[in-house]
Amino acid sequence: MISILLLATGTFLTAKDSLNDFGERKTDTSFSNKIQGVEMPAQSRYVGYFDIVKNVLNWEMPVKKTFKIRKIVIYSIQGVGEGNGADLKIEIIMQHKTVFTCTRQTCTVVHDIDTNRAIFLVPNCPDLCDDVKVKFSSLKLPNYYDDCAFFMWFHASLAERNRLLA
Repeated sequence: MISILLLATGTFLTAKDSLNDFGERKTDTSFSNKIQGVEMPAQSRYVGYFDIVKNVLNWEMPVKKTFKIRKIVIYSIQGVGEGNGADLKIEIIMQHKTVFTCTRQTCTVVHDIDTNRAIFLVPNCPDLCDDVKVKFSSLKLPNYYDDCAFFMWFHASLAERNRLLA
């Protein structure tokens, strides 16, 4: 939110500059030289979205687009739960409601051992729009925050080329 405020007030002109400044100011160099700013990809992504709305779209929201998730790829799957993706449950949430749940019963899960990836082929995903949350959970992983192991957010209208890297 601080990075967005810095953009909104004109203190910085780009998301990149705002995120960099916030990270430098937040970093305690007596503890570590590693930048301790906005670390979650979804948070940085939303600062970038705000930059687009302010600087490209002149404070207008983007045209509403729908988005379908057809495939989810998790890189470096080894060591995550069973290490092959088969134990993961993926919930796709829109407007605070789960609109699709992906498990090995509802999706095809492929473990690519050579590239250390789990590939989830998602059939019948409904059209998604606006803010979308994707939650990943497993009985074999700690599910502390938001009752899941990890999650991500994106805005369907701002996904580029129907791809999202998190």
